[in-house]
Amino acid sequence: MQRIAFILIHREVYPVVPPKPEYSLTERGKTLKKVVYSLCEWGIENMSGTF
Repeated sequence: MQRIAFILIHREVYPVVPPKPEYSLTERGKTLKKVVYSLCEWGIENMSGTF
């Protein structure tokens, strides 16, 4: 799982105390945006009223 995250997510750590990590999507990670948004839409449509 860490290997996949490394390909999709960039982690930048700033040398401060306490350490400050900042995360962003890599170019490959950005290609998944449409898929993730589609899954969110599906969830909204199919899960409404269940909670």
